[in-house]
Amino acid sequence: MFFADFKSAISDYGEGFKLLSQLRLWKFILVPALIALLVAAGIVWGSIELAPFIGGYIADIWPFSFWENTIRSIADFMGGALLVIFGIIVFRHVVMAFSGPFMTPISQKIEDHLRGQKTESEIGFMTSLVRSIRINVRNLLVEILATVPFMLLGLVPVFNILCTILIFFFGAYFAGFGNLDYTLERHYKYRDSVKWVQNHRGLATGNGTVFMLILLIPVIGILLVLPLSCAAATVSVVNNKN
Repeated sequence: MFFADFKSAISDYGEGFKLLSQLRLWKFILVPALIALLVAAGIVWGSIELAPFIGGYIADIWPFSFWENTIRSIADFMGGALLVIFGIIVFRHVVMAFSGPFMTPISQKIEDHLRGQKTESEIGFMTSLVRSIRINVRNLLVEILATVPFMLLGLVPVFNILCTILIFFFGAYFAGFGNLDYTLERHYKYRDSVKWVQNHRGLATGNGTVFMLILLIPVIGILLVLPLSCAAATVSVVNNKN
């Protein structure tokens, strides 16, 4: 079931892209793109400013006088790496949270088109924003708690590749979770939405996997990822919701 849903969620990106063009929904890209660029700039600036302090803290743990310069270099690298990982996690959730009200119209128009009828329940701007923030704060905290142990274990050379893969798919699951909720918010209360996604982990992980890969494309990825992932997630929910 998981792998069937995973594959289905990935293939839904093709349908999502087609519907964005067919229904002329690319216009909704502007505000989320601006939010993403501002958040990305803030995180990069913060990482540059904080990296030396994090590195210094890690280096101070070393109790010996020998290899100080080597340890300091390693500590600076580790501090930078930690900030990059956490920065990416925070970036995703902050952008998804504050873009919620602008993703809702995309999701609703695609759902109306696929069902051939107008959705009965419409979500207001503030209701969508509060719901989106609540979902993403919850997901951010859970993802960080799940990621930290793997980051520490990843310091061991034998486990670093495996831990990197696990961290990626944890992030993919929670990214897909947020994308699916842009549609689920019209049908389920908060707790019921969480249960629905937990019962469709393959859809969330598949959607989020493509989301994460699109983000790797410089600039263009940041601009396109939200509307495209939202459209694909809407197709997934409509095809799998009873």
